[in-house]
Amino acid sequence: MIGTAVRTRPDPRWTGVASAWFGAMAVLGLAWVWLITATSVDPAESLRIAGSWLVPVGLVGAVLTGPFGLHGPGRRWAVTGLSLAAAVVVAFVVLYNVYD
Repeated sequence: MIGTAVRTRPDPRWTGVASAWFGAMAVLGLAWVWLITATSVDPAESLRIAGSWLVPVGLVGAVLTGPFGLHGPGRRWAVTGLSLAAAVVVAFVVLYNVYD
């Protein structure tokens, strides 16, 4: 059929799991930022940057994939990913205020 548009949505089975993976990535990034901020660990500048990029990539990924996974069999994973993302935001604010 010419001129018809098919509306497609991401598969909710994998988007929930992707949200959980991205949330875990943000948690790992937060742990890395805490490690280089609160301790005497002093890695090379390139490692600092590479590890710190896990936080925004993880947060954006969890928030973008999470809502698509809420309406299907991956709901539990989507809620996990979104919860991890929210916890990372709160922990990052606390980290910033403690070590500023």
